[in-house]
Amino acid sequence: IMKKASGLYNVASSDVFTKADFVIKLASLMKIKIAYQLTSVNNLKIERANSCGLDTKKIIHEYKIECPSFDEVVNCSFNELEQNRY
Repeated sequence: IMKKASGLYNVASSDVFTKADFVIKLASLMKIKIAYQLTSVNNLKIERANSCGLDTKKIIHEYKIECPSFDEVVNCSFNELEQNRY
């Protein structure tokens, strides 16, 4: 904002992980046992991304910031869920 940046910036984790990785780790932190079977997106009729990874080099280079790790993303998500529980 201070640099008056324009264009597309990917803001994401520094790690590449699958949606399954995220859900499994989050469920573990929440102490929820889940039954699941891992499959590949390569078997789907509609093409899907196989991970939640984005190229963050541009924002890291321009703003000299560090993107959060996979564990930091999951832990932050867990903490937000815990804070918003009724």
